[in-house]
Amino acid sequence: MKKLLLVFVFITGAFLSHAQKNYAVKIAESKTGDPLDSAHVIIKSTGKNAITGVTGLLVMQAAPGDTLTVSRNGYTSQEAILSASSMVHVLLEKKPEEEKKQ
Repeated sequence: MKKLLLVFVFITGAFLSHAQKNYAVKIAESKTGDPLDSAHVIIKSTGKNAITGVTGLLVMQAAPGDTLTVSRNGYTSQEAILSASSMVHVLLEKKPEEEKKQ
């Protein structure tokens, strides 16, 4: 009986450590804080991806500790490691050659 209980606790603990939850991801421009649409967000471990809308916001399911890669044309890519907080803010900087064009 004790062995069965120990196995159950071990399996439950392993399952909970990989539990996923919803994360709200907000992508904005680093200098102005303006939301960035069409930013591409990928969860590195699973390959799941999504693209932000006009508000620069999206919701994705991931696990704490997962790494997000965020990119957008004309901006330098960033990575963010998910924590227990369900809200993630990522600021993207314009690439130097893009700033010269303006």
